Amino acid sequence: MSEIDLPTLYCPFQSTVSSHAATVDQRTIDWGRAFGLITSDASAQRFQSARFGWLAAYLAPNVSLETLQLLSDWNTWAIMWDDVCDRPHLRAQPTHLARYHAHFLTLLRGDTLVGIESPFADALWNIRQRLLRHANTVQLRQFITHVAEFFSGCVWEATNRAKQCCIDVATYIRMRRFTSGMYTALKVVEIADQIALPRTIWRYPTVAQLRERATNAVCWANDIISLHQEIQRGDMHNLIIILQQTHHGALTSSIAQAVTLHDGEVQAFLTAEQAIPSFGARIDHHIDRYAALLRSFMYGNLAWSALSGRYGLAQEDQAYALGESHAPTPLRTHERLMRTTQH
Repeated sequence: MSEIDLPTLYCPFQSTVSSHAATVDQRTIDWGRAFGLITSDASAQRFQSARFGWLAAYLAPNVSLETLQLLSDWNTWAIMWDDVCDRPHLRAQPTHLARYHAHFLTLLRGDTLVGIESPFADALWNIRQRLLRHANTVQLRQFITHVAEFFSGCVWEATNRAKQCCIDVATYIRMRRFTSGMYTALKVVEIADQIALPRTIWRYPTVAQLRERATNAVCWANDIISLHQEIQRGDMHNLIIILQQTHHGALTSSIAQAVTLHDGEVQAFLTAEQAIPSFGARIDHHIDRYAALLRSFMYGNLAWSALSGRYGLAQEDQAYALGESHAPTPLRTHERLMRTTQH
């Protein structure tokens, strides 16, 4: 971000990156090529620079190679589809988007591919078949529900662009959880890594609060990091832009507000984590795994944002973050994004 200085964000979590990161990253590139999601040398370069496999490796560092590959491929599908939704011919066409989404949901529910499908449909069917190796009927339905929420967020954004709507902060906060796709990614790991939370526990208020707080923190961090790009694109869907429009203040003040909201979500997560009651040894074990996954998502989102070419951070910083010895930068970019204490 050349015109806007990146603030540091409260992130007191210690996390790691999966040892499978490089393998998964290359396999995701191969997967994208195989299904026609990569169609040119330029798109291949953007794909490689994004390091989608490393995103999964940071989000879920302790899962198996198979689970990590599934998470990486799904994240890649969702991110690339979100990019398609932002292209000129679709970004303000909610009706067209809704037709695509209805077809995708039909595929996820089990309608087989007929004839020649689009690369996105073929890739989505592949993800569904792999997810079925781990998911029962209820789990698959839960995943599809979260995908439908993600799609509804894409249509909502297109509707706002078409109508040039003014978005209020409360509505944006609620819908941003859907547009982030984070619920879908969490569900992939829950299913494939067998985090067995009964539905009553998954919906238990304190557990739900953990999930919501972590999701908000990831969303606000992403909005802060991607602000410069969204200003350049003229996109209204960013917390900072909406705060500025609502309060008619300076951009720097809105950035500071967003940082405060992010840091407050992280602190609220820590408070909620301490308030979870015991449900017995077996369920407590899975709650601990779920909370650890949420912590990794908060840390991993920042770490990946620092090394991915998606956000335009310096290439030498990316190299250092990946541990490449030729990088001259003395301090990792993702360490500059994080602090372990609150202001």
